[in-house]
Amino acid sequence: MLRYAVRYTKKWRNVILIRANASHLPFPDNIFDAVFHVGGINTFEEKELAVREMVRVAKRGAKNYSY
Repeated sequence: MLRYAVRYTKKWRNVILIRANASHLPFPDNIFDAVFHVGGINTFEEKELAVREMVRVAKRGAKNYSY
């Protein structure tokens, strides 16, 4: 998935792709200006928790993307 995600990050600067457990993201609250998801959520064991984590790490008013 990381190799696949590279295609979508080329239009932005300062993007770092990290492999992590989506249900327990290793980041503090309200840190990202944008959050995006590139497929695969249907394979997650804890879908709701993963979505809550994406919201938790996004700043208020952050852009969100789903591909």
